[in-house]
Amino acid sequence: MNKKIDFLNFKSQEWEKEVYSKFSFKEVWDFINPNNLQVYEIRMKAKDPKIKIYSHIKKLANVINVPYHWTGVFITNESQFKACCIFGIKMKFTMYLSINPKRKSHHGKDNISWMTYNGKKQSELGYYNVFFDFDPTKKLKEKTTKTAEMCYRQAKKFLNENKNIKSYMLMCSGNGIQIRVPMDSPIMIPEYEYDEKNQIIETDETDTYGSLMKTAMQHLATKYSTSNVDVDITGFEIARVGRLPFSRNFKKDSPKSAGVIEIVNDEKNIGLYDYIMNFWDSVLEDKKKIKQYSDKRIYNEFAITEDNIKNSPFIKMLLKEELPVGGRNNVLFFQLKILLNNNKINYNNPKIKDLIRDIERVQNHFISMNPPDENIKFNPNAIINWCVNHAVKPIYTVLYDKKIKKRVIDNVWFIVPNKNKIFINKKLPNHHNIITRIIFYIKNNINQEDFKNKYILLPKIAMFMDVLANTYNVKYINYLIKFNILKTIFEKI
Repeated sequence: MNKKIDFLNFKSQEWEKEVYSKFSFKEVWDFINPNNLQVYEIRMKAKDPKIKIYSHIKKLANVINVPYHWTGVFITNESQFKACCIFGIKMKFTMYLSINPKRKSHHGKDNISWMTYNGKKQSELGYYNVFFDFDPTKKLKEKTTKTAEMCYRQAKKFLNENKNIKSYMLMCSGNGIQIRVPMDSPIMIPEYEYDEKNQIIETDETDTYGSLMKTAMQHLATKYSTSNVDVDITGFEIARVGRLPFSRNFKKDSPKSAGVIEIVNDEKNIGLYDYIMNFWDSVLEDKKKIKQYSDKRIYNEFAITEDNIKNSPFIKMLLKEELPVGGRNNVLFFQLKILLNNNKINYNNPKIKDLIRDIERVQNHFISMNPPDENIKFNPNAIINWCVNHAVKPIYTVLYDKKIKKRVIDNVWFIVPNKNKIFINKKLPNHHNIITRIIFYIKNNINQEDFKNKYILLPKIAMFMDVLANTYNVKYINYLIKFNILKTIFEKI
């Protein structure tokens, strides 16, 4: 099947209806789940946070006779898919579809356990799809209402330049564009093991599976992100969801339809499995290094109470202004819940409820306050990495866990080159965030002895700046210099 519609040149007043009626439920579902072999999750969110969404999940599941969990319903065929789409429109819920298929996993506490589908990572069968999410930046939203069209052009550029992608479904999510790309061969995830309290046992291997896709695809997110369009890296994480086709985005006052624009499925994709698995060893090594470092030295510095929580730099950041959308829920809001959990702060405390509502208002995003695993510790490095990936001023010092500087580097040594005069066809190594990419470059290209001789070091920093300019735009490089991010990394590594 190779079916495409004209997304940019419709003149009708009812162009959404005309465009999104071109595909049938069967055409879309046959692409997502051919032969109904897998189970997919559909989630829903109400615009009003006071609505108890679980009761609606249960109601829908009972009507169409499918399994359900507090996260959503689990479907296998076209009729269930169609019923969910209709239900979302009728109830005015924003609807989401899991990127990858599900399997049953342990659910429960202590010695009581049962096998069920759920929205957690232990219920993920594996990486069956790569999911690219092109979102409009805040700057673009301020310039035009036609954000989806701008995202569409960038998504098409991506598809045109990556010829190994021969099978895909491209859809409009309302304001942006999402592309579902089937793997040439799925990356299956081994089933988790559980302790006596039915908590999953994390190992270096299971942790590596969770980061593998994000690490492998990070460079594409960077390459195709612009000042107007941002490729959301959270779409590469294992337990993620995308917009449900044939639904509407009810998060704003003016709901926007989500619909399919293209389905191309005549040939199999090439080389995705091999490319992604090529990152396995480097991701595994990173996980081992993280485990070697004792976290107590850091985490005991983040003691808060209901009364002083607003003094936290992290909370101040969340309350100051609306932040870029990519990864807020999975990183920032998740770390917020961990911070509360670590300090045994009750979510139902009136002060905390008011605080959460204030953050939701500023960030223009509903925060689901489901508690994380009690063993997870607040991680300032996760917030730092998010800030640097999104060009936001870090609230903690970069490389927070490294307290001692090895040397002093002069910030004026980082001179932004003229990109037109760069002849080095080399980019930073591919890793899951900019800080790690720079660290790996330094370790592979600058010896510790080089740092002792300014006249050897300066040419190597100049070459590094050329490589950096060949990887990122000048605006982003100026950000890295302005907030001493390059300086700090060079001083501590």
